[in-house]
Amino acid sequence: MIRTIAIAFILLCSNIVNAQTPALDLFTEGMLKFSSEFNTVKTLIKTDKNIYAPGENIWFDATVLNCLTKQVVENSNLIIMLKSESGEVIADSRHLVLGGRLSNTLQIPSWAPQGNVFFIAYASETFQNGDASLAAIQPLTITRLRRNNFSINLKTDKEIYKPGDNIRLSMILSPITPSGRRERVTISLHSSQNELFSKRENIRINEISTVNLKIPQEKQNGLYLVVKTSDNNSRRLQIPTTIDALRVVFFAEGGKFISNNTQRIVYRAFDPFGKPVNVSGKIYDRQNNLAGEAKPLKDGVGVISLLPMPDKDYFLKIESEYGNKQEFKLPTVHAEGVAITLTKTEETALRLAVYNSGEYLKQNLTLLAYASGAIYLSTNYVANTRNNFNIATQSLPYGLVTLAVINSEGDVLSKRLVYNPNPQPEVKIYIESNDEVANIHIQSDSIFSATKISRMGITVVDEHMLTAKALPLNYDFLKYPLISSPPLTVLEHFITNTELIANQYKPLSLSQIFQPETALKTDNMNNVSGTVYGRRNKPESNATVMMDHPEKPSLISVKSDEEGKFVFKNTTWHSSMSVTAVSENGRRTYDVTLDKAFSNTMEDLLLRESLSRTPAFDSPDISRYINNNIELLRHAGIGTETPRPTNQTNTQSLLQSGVSLLEVIRIIKPYNIVSNQIVFQGSINSLNFQQGALIVVDGQRMGTSINVLENMNPAEVASIKVSTNFADIQQY
Repeated sequence: MIRTIAIAFILLCSNIVNAQTPALDLFTEGMLKFSSEFNTVKTLIKTDKNIYAPGENIWFDATVLNCLTKQVVENSNLIIMLKSESGEVIADSRHLVLGGRLSNTLQIPSWAPQGNVFFIAYASETFQNGDASLAAIQPLTITRLRRNNFSINLKTDKEIYKPGDNIRLSMILSPITPSGRRERVTISLHSSQNELFSKRENIRINEISTVNLKIPQEKQNGLYLVVKTSDNNSRRLQIPTTIDALRVVFFAEGGKFISNNTQRIVYRAFDPFGKPVNVSGKIYDRQNNLAGEAKPLKDGVGVISLLPMPDKDYFLKIESEYGNKQEFKLPTVHAEGVAITLTKTEETALRLAVYNSGEYLKQNLTLLAYASGAIYLSTNYVANTRNNFNIATQSLPYGLVTLAVINSEGDVLSKRLVYNPNPQPEVKIYIESNDEVANIHIQSDSIFSATKISRMGITVVDEHMLTAKALPLNYDFLKYPLISSPPLTVLEHFITNTELIANQYKPLSLSQIFQPETALKTDNMNNVSGTVYGRRNKPESNATVMMDHPEKPSLISVKSDEEGKFVFKNTTWHSSMSVTAVSENGRRTYDVTLDKAFSNTMEDLLLRESLSRTPAFDSPDISRYINNNIELLRHAGIGTETPRPTNQTNTQSLLQSGVSLLEVIRIIKPYNIVSNQIVFQGSINSLNFQQGALIVVDGQRMGTSINVLENMNPAEVASIKVSTNFADIQQY
């Protein structure tokens, strides 16, 4: 009997452009040039279910989309990986994706550990781009159907702790499979980098057990507990403390904070793990005069309404319990500028006000709206102090649209995202069934043909299936995915559009389209970057940042910019490198936070996912599912016994990840290409001044020309090195 039907779809849109203006000509030209070289992609996946046994196949469907156009990527290499919460790679595979979509399976090894795992999919372009959030991550569970399989519920006596406090941890182990009366568990306390201590306890099953632990006195900036049973059932729980360093970022509506104009600023607050947290406080100027109030709106998002004065700096001082007394600087106040404000969202129209000041008054400006790489509206206007616009919702595509004001030179003066509510796609499902056949009829309204949807994903499952609740539509291309489902009421529209002030698309900005020469992709794999923080967690400008790197001949240094950011170019990540920052006169030291490489960022995402993960199913539901499918699950994977593989070196992992051989060498040690040969930075490769380093693949010397690497498949290479040893080169 058919019990559950899940529908998923992707909107792939195009539309008509309004009348051309000089600014619009620049936009169109820039878009064509920019999009021709744009290769940042996002991977989306879905699996056939959420709970598996070792030896089973995970059936998955993956789609690779261009982040600019939202269209499928015709050809791509996809890396599929199954990882445990401990970071162990359980299984992986590589696939060539044709036509932007792949349906295939990944077999879970018979030796796979029981517990929470992550199914990860990303295109090779994502690795090169360095943004792990462009990968797809699906939490799954592996169960062995053995005794002592538990659902773990944890609770602490406080929400926030002070250094040195005692944690009173209460836990209940609910059996999913038959178990004894007692179970031995390991309880460990971790910082974001290290395990601090652990202890073992014998606790009773199906009863509340209490364990006391102590918070360290010294600052750790990110604590969490791990409770693990003897059969690797585990649960993680974050422990917030009063000395956690929070991060708060601000977004002025329209992109610019303009003086003498009441303006909304939306802020986002994050804990040390990057999880959104609600904070509130007061706004003060540098003379400590009260100027406004910061109020939380939803799930880590807050709003400030402020009338800023010229030449003044403003600060948020947190007054809520978490992060109390921490201080953050608001965006710089500008005496001149343009700012888009969304005043009202109606069913038939979006009402806008554009505020103009200073040199922009009386200029000919253009308001445009675009989405998915296509322009839907452009209006030329003469800038007054305030210009009002009513935009019909039917003239824009459903969902997210970018509004921007540009001048005739193509400079972006203001921009913001809006949510267009009308018309909303609708899917109707009808089922006709008898004893032998079930016919499913899916009817879509006219909006689907209008938006040119290319396909619709459909999942049909039987009555014994255990299905998780459908996740909200979160728009994967946003830097901060929307927390709630598409808004329906007037209040929901207001909240969503306020939240969108503090959002942007991950991979691009309008300035990249108008000035393509500035859009050269930063090679994140060959740069080390970060931010310098001073007193009260404020970014420090003009600080001297020094790096001691094992692959650099001497100490190197750079200066931080006005936002406290710095970049060491042509310098790859290394586990032994150290970065310090001091004031301009060298008398004060500062904290440094490094932007992490792809693999580091992926581990952070998985840690955050595991900390925020709540059980997808109640233990009675899981027990019922296992009982209904126990014979099937017991026989899953029979005859597929495989030994646990030996650990791979980092180079071997890179070779098996689909990264090109030249990129593998670059990750190991940065180099330049000179005359089609590899030249390491800051060195001469031989006594004869022969510049090209000797390339050795699987022990075979291949010469010095990089042409020998072009047609090699990295997955078929066991080892690779390059030699600058004089004797090696001379012998070759």
